Amino acid sequence: MEITIEPPSGRQHTIAYGSQRATVVEVGGALRVYSAAGDQVFDGYSVDVRCTGARGQALVSWPNRLGGGRYSFGGEELQVPLSEPEKGNAIPTRSPSRASSTRTA
Repeated sequence: MEITIEPPSGRQHTIAYGSQRATVVEVGGALRVYSAAGDQVFDGYSVDVRCTGARGQALVSWPNRLGGGRYSFGGEELQVPLSEPEKGNAIPTRSPSRASSTRTA
C-alpha cells in the first residue's frame, strides 16, 4: 500500500506559458512560485512549508474594509459578515490556513 503525504500548502498546480512557469497551491490559493526565462520573479516559498505572512496571496476584489459589509457585483447587492461589528466594517479575506477549491457544474 502506497501512502501519499500532501505538502503543507496542499495540492500544487503548475501552469506554464512560453518561458513562464507558475505554481499555485490549494491552501490559501497562493502563488508559490513564478519564474520567467528561468529567473525567479518573486520571493516564493518551498513546497515543504506553508506560506509565511501573505507571500504569494492574491489581493482580490477589495484591498480594504467594506463599510457595512455591503458591496455590489453584477448589479446585485451583497452582504458579508461584519468582522469589525463595533466599527460596522467587514474585512473579507481568504483564509490561508484552509484549502480552496473551485467547483464546476
